[in-house]
Order: sequence, then structure tokens, then C-alpha cells
Amino acid sequence: MTMTIPIVGFNRSGGVKTLALLANAMSDRGWHVRIVAPDYASESPFALAAAIELRRIDTSGWPQSLRMGAFYLALARTAARDTDVCVANFYLTAYCAWLSRLLHRRSRAIYFLQGDEAESHGRLADAPALSRWLRYAVARGSYRLPLPMLCVSTWLRRQVHRPDAVVVGQGIDLDVFRPRQAQPQRTRVVVGTIGGVAPVKGYPDAVAALSQIERAIEVRVVADAAVPMPAGVDAQRLTAPTEMAMADFYSDCDVFVFASHREGFGLPPLEAMASGCAVVTTDCGGVADYARDGENCLVVPPGDPAALAVAIRRLVDEPLLRSRLTQQGVRTAAAWPRNAMTDRFADRIAQEVH
Repeated sequence: MTMTIPIVGFNRSGGVKTLALLANAMSDRGWHVRIVAPDYASESPFALAAAIELRRIDTSGWPQSLRMGAFYLALARTAARDTDVCVANFYLTAYCAWLSRLLHRRSRAIYFLQGDEAESHGRLADAPALSRWLRYAVARGSYRLPLPMLCVSTWLRRQVHRPDAVVVGQGIDLDVFRPRQAQPQRTRVVVGTIGGVAPVKGYPDAVAALSQIERAIEVRVVADAAVPMPAGVDAQRLTAPTEMAMADFYSDCDVFVFASHREGFGLPPLEAMASGCAVVTTDCGGVADYARDGENCLVVPPGDPAALAVAIRRLVDEPLLRSRLTQQGVRTAAAWPRNAMTDRFADRIAQEVH
């Protein structure tokens, strides 16, 4: 079977990482996997199986301001050409896959949704108001396209009002994200978080919360050089370009803070649980599929630094609570192996095609 995955460009986002993992898993099954990307963003930061075909759409003859539009025009013509199934995974690629499917009737098109992009790329985006609401409307419209839908959480299926959508879930590599040997006795609790510039990720809320802790803690932040560190605390910037590096980061933390405003699933808290961290997460959407307040983590409202600070203080001050949440978090994460997600994805794609 041939499966084509059109992407708007490679980057280090969790969504692109998931697509790369799925592409590799389907290639390992013997499928012919093709990834279509624009020439201006066609270098994958994630390892791809040698058998995967990477098709670059040439936009070099267009003015810089029109290259993205040229990519989408080409994609609308060719996304479903010479393939059994085209797996759209972004609201604009969904429109392209649908149009291309009309031109290439022997192919199938499926919408694999990883987040409520009407919110994350529209209403909550860092953009002028008109642009935000236009994106919101276009993304909401994509959910109504006559395409079978797969999504990553039951929360997301409800959010986009597609009761027919099939939930394939998410998964983690439990050989990588696992508890390590106990840390030597430390005098200060280590609190970790992930820094980013997109407002929807909530990093400013985490910074504001950490500045309110007034406890002797150490802070670790996975972030690039453009992201500011929290003030008033002992903070260290880290880079973690691989899953193993992220697992090392989680394992060095006693507490992990996830402050996102909106997530289709939210893998980092689950990875942190698997690695033996006590987790504080916002109620940001898809985490509801596994996060249970007071049972395996602490859950607070999104966009509320004061509530984040209260939860972090509890875990800093109450080692027994921290230990209990850590133990239950490890048990929770064990129910989310990556191979189960890839199996569900492959089975559903095969059913749609046959």
C-alpha cells in the first residue's frame, strides 16, 4: 500500500515528530510511504527510514511572498495522485487533500487531526485579530469536510464535534521514557518545564508561577536561546534534541510543569510521568484522556499562574504527595505504549482503503 503524507514543512514540533514516527512505523510494515513537503522546509529534524520517499515541491520560481501559496496550489493538484491514501494532518492540507481526491478518484483521503487548530492556530494565535478569526473560521470549516477523521484524543473528538471520528490516541516509547535510578539525596527540589515563544504553550504563565514560589528550588528549562529564563530562581537552560535527551531531562527533575493553554493530546506530561516525575499540568484539552487531578498529577486551569504556583508549592512542600503522584504516574504511562497507537493507526488506514 502507498500512503502519502503532505506536510506544510518540517520543524521540531510534536505534531511533525508524530508524523515522522508514524511514517517510520508504516514503512517498517512494508508500506510505501511518501512525504510531500515544500522545498523551503524539506529537511527533517527527525530520522526517517531509508525507504521513505521524500518528495519536494519546487516553489523556487515564485516570489518569496507567494511560495507558500504556490505549494498549496501544487498540493491541491497532486496530494492524492498515485497513492492509495493521502493522510492530511493540518487544516490547509485537509482542503488540499479533499480537492486532490476529487481529481484522483481512485485514491482515498483521510484527515488525521492532532489538535484543535481553530483554537491553537486561530483564536489563540499570536496574530492580528482579523487574521486570527479568519484562520479560526477556515480551520473550523475543515472539520466539516467529507473526509474520514482520525484524532489523537476523545477530548479532541468532542471538541471538533465529529462523533464519527476514530480515536487512535497517542503513545510513548516506554524503553526510553522510564524511571531511572533514584537521585542522590538533594537539598532542593528540581522543577522542570519546557520554554517556547508561542503564547498558546503558556510558558509565560510558568515563568510567572515560578517567580511566586519563594522556596529554595532549582529550575530546568528546555528552551532555545531566544526564550528568557525565569527571574528570581536558580534556573538552567537545557537543549534536548532527541527523545533520549528529553528522558534525561525528565529524570533529573522531581516536578514537571506543563502550562499549555490548548493541546490535542499533550505528550510531555505523559512522558514525564513515565520518567518518574510528579506532574503539574493545566486542563488544556487532550490531557484529560489520562490526567487525573490528585490521583496521578495535579491539574489547574490554563492561563492561571497563581494556581500553577499553588500546585508547584504543594509538590515542593509535600514529599509524600510528590512520591504518591510519581508512582501512580508511572502506572498511568505504562498503559500508553507507542506501538499500540501505531497499530490502531495502521489498522484504521487499512480499513479505509480496503
